[in-house]
Amino acid sequence: MALGKDLWDSADDFSRMCGVQSAMAARFYALGRMLAEAEVASLSGCDEDAAQKLRELQAHCEKLVVMLAPVERGRPKLVSAA
Repeated sequence: MALGKDLWDSADDFSRMCGVQSAMAARFYALGRMLAEAEVASLSGCDEDAAQKLRELQAHCEKLVVMLAPVERGRPKLVSAA
């Protein structure tokens, strides 16, 4: 099965072939896959790997936020974890 990052990278192909909505759906699916990968790592006792995967997920979530709300003023604020 493809890794979440690979799915994210392939979303541009969906955009060219099937349109913007298909690319956005592929990106959301990729984020879900990245979360699942982090969960598996955590459940396997690989906490450092899980944390790294969550950081990667966070970075891709922030990229998606920029795509959805490109204007700084209208962009939703990301909360920091306490």
